[in-house]
Amino acid sequence: MSSTIAGEFLVVVFSLGEEEYGIEISGVQEIIRLPKVTKLPGNDDYIMGIVNLRGKIISIVDLKKKLMLRTSEANDETRVIVVDLGDKSVGLVVDEVEEVMKIPTEMLVPAENIGSSLQANYFRGVVRLDERLLILLDVNKIFA
Repeated sequence: MSSTIAGEFLVVVFSLGEEEYGIEISGVQEIIRLPKVTKLPGNDDYIMGIVNLRGKIISIVDLKKKLMLRTSEANDETRVIVVDLGDKSVGLVVDEVEEVMKIPTEMLVPAENIGSSLQANYFRGVVRLDERLLILLDVNKIFA
């Protein structure tokens, strides 16, 4: 993990519905409010459209639709997490960004140890936080 420091890694924690997810902060460029999105015809249904972010055109993805979760309407808490995918940037629409958290690496249960193949290629694993479970996504695999 690229943002690992002395057995810890930094994660942006956000919600999609009732569940908490996280992505490594090293791949996050910025977090913004949901701007006006220009729709493009002929795209996959999870692609909401494009926006002009300070002169750079980026695609906006409804992460709930991409992960096949139940969708909901945007509200004041809705945010876009702009992530770097190497050759491009993509905005991920999430219900709410909650915090940035340091997580000890030993708290991560790798995806292959969870026992479910459903969307397993999209996440790195699960982090146990007291009574909470945090699903750690791998954005590079989601858009591979």
